[in-house]
Amino acid sequence: MGKTRNSGIAHGTSGSPQETIEQGNLISKVKEIERKQMIQPLIAAGVKFNEKDVLFVTKDQSGQMVWLEKGNDNAGLNHILYGNNKEMGHKKDFEKACGITEDKVPTFLRDVMTKGRIISNELKIMGTKQGFERVYAYNGQYVVVTGIGTNGFIVSAYPRRK
Repeated sequence: MGKTRNSGIAHGTSGSPQETIEQGNLISKVKEIERKQMIQPLIAAGVKFNEKDVLFVTKDQSGQMVWLEKGNDNAGLNHILYGNNKEMGHKKDFEKACGITEDKVPTFLRDVMTKGRIISNELKIMGTKQGFERVYAYNGQYVVVTGIGTNGFIVSAYPRRK
């Protein structure tokens, strides 16, 4: 009898169309589960938020849940990067001080929140609301995060070197 070859078409064979489709479905389902787990603390806390705009939820060293949304001109990532009509954003500040491009800012902020050490933590009145102004030490840098709402929403952030 002659030798038989594996044509690579059978289910589960490396490079097969079936494997690619199943892997894609699995990855999609895992991401969906991770996202639901990520926003669960916000739901449990009764926080008002826009689920599709949440970029991360974590706890900082104080044990407070902190989270970032895409936001708008006045709060969140959009405000952090681009500011509003009155103030410039901090996109260039993150690039200059930390070497962080705008697409990496959310991940950088999450790392600062989870791994950074809180140097200063003050409860302040900002407009008509209370919020925390925190300074975190992270990788030899200070990152000032202002306006973390009492619900943990990150309103603004900017880097500052030691």
